[in-house]
This record gives sequence, C-alpha cells and structure tokens, in this order.
Amino acid sequence: MSSYLDPGNEFIPFTGRPAQSIPPGAATFPTLPPPVRGDYPEPPRVRPLTLVNISIVFGMVVMPLTYYPILRTAADPNVMGKHVNNKVVSVLGAIYLVLISVAAAAAIPLMILTRGGQP
Repeated sequence: MSSYLDPGNEFIPFTGRPAQSIPPGAATFPTLPPPVRGDYPEPPRVRPLTLVNISIVFGMVVMPLTYYPILRTAADPNVMGKHVNNKVVSVLGAIYLVLISVAAAAAIPLMILTRGGQP
C-alpha cells in the first residue's frame, strides 16, 4: 500500500500516473522530513469570541479619535465651502462626541471588571 508519504509519490499529482509507472532515475521533487513534535513553538490558544470582544472594545476606544477630525472638518467653512455643517448639526455632533468619549473611557475598565464578558 502506498501513500503520499512514500518517496516518489510527490510526482503523482503532476503526472497523473501511479508511482510504480515512474521510471527509475526520473527527476522527482525533494521530500522534506515530517516535522517532529517540538520543532515549532506551540501557537497561542486564543478563543475566537475573546478575540472578537477585545477587538470591539479597542475599536470603541479609538472611535473618538477618528470622529473628532471628521467633526472639525465638517464645521470648517474653508474646507467644506457651501456644504459646511450648521450650528445645530455641529452641536448635535459635539454631544455625540461626548457620549462616545464617555463610552470609550469606560470600555476598558468595564472589560476588566466583567472579565471580558465572562459569566
């Protein structure tokens, strides 16, 4: 019984012929020895939902940093011309900026206090 681990079988996918029909001395691709346990470091075990929770929290932390320049640019008549925000929209945007800043400031402490949402 042959398998893909036998020498010469790496040629099969390229020719479509069984290994027995490959003539002796034919050029074959070099085979690499199978990795021995311990050759490579063990990858860290990260639970997918924990990674998602951390990504969401840090996304929330940087949200005010991305929202503030947009708010400033939208209120600048030199940049926006006739499309500049009026005072009511700018005040509403500033209130929203305060709300997301409070949520961003509370995000990491809440993640620590709840142990990342663990029950």
